[in-house]
Amino acid sequence: MSPNEPAPRASDNDRERVVERLREAAADGRLDMTEFDERMTAAYEARTVPELAPLLADLPEHTPRDAVVPGGRPPPSPSRGRVGGVLSSTNRRGLWQVPQHLDVSLFLASSTLDFSTAAFTDQTRIELGVVLSSVDIIVPPGVRVDTDGITNILSSVTDRAQASSPPSATLCVAGYLTLSSVTIKTPNALTKWWRSVTAG
Repeated sequence: MSPNEPAPRASDNDRERVVERLREAAADGRLDMTEFDERMTAAYEARTVPELAPLLADLPEHTPRDAVVPGGRPPPSPSRGRVGGVLSSTNRRGLWQVPQHLDVSLFLASSTLDFSTAAFTDQTRIELGVVLSSVDIIVPPGVRVDTDGITNILSSVTDRAQASSPPSATLCVAGYLTLSSVTIKTPNALTKWWRSVTAG
C-alpha cells in the first residue's frame, strides 16, 4: 500500500475476528480482564484494518481451542459455577470468566447469560435445570450454540444467532427444560452502541 493510498476500512467481520482472538487470549490467561476490556473496546471502535493489527501483535497465532500445551498436559480448566433463581431474575453480563461447567437452575425465574464480552472456550458446557422459566443466551456473531443435549418437555428452543460456517467457536448447552423457553441471539445494534458509549 502506497503512502498516499487510504487504509482499507475494517468490516464488522474483521472486528469480530479480532475480538474472538482476544477472547481466546483472555481464556488462556494471556490477558487479564482489564486488558481484554481495553483491547475489545479498541477493536469495536477501529475504523481501519491497520488499527486492528496492534491489538494482536503480542499474542500468538490462532490455535485450536482444545490444543494441548507443551508436555502433553491440557490447559487448566476454570472452576465450576452456578446460576440459580426462584421467583427472580438472575443475569450474567459484561466481562466475566465463564467456568468450564456452568449449572443453571431456575424455577419461575428468568436469566440472561451474555457471552458476547465474556471469556470462554469450546470446552465450556452449560447444564440447564429449568422449570417454568426463561433463559436468554447472547453469543458473539459466528459462535454456534449446540443444543442437541437439551431434553425438551413442553418447552421451546429458539436460535436466532447466525453462526459462521465453520463456526468460530461452539458453546454446548444441555440439561432439561420443563414448560420453559431458551432463546439464543447475538447482540443487537443498540447494545453495541451502548457499549461503545459507556466504554468512552
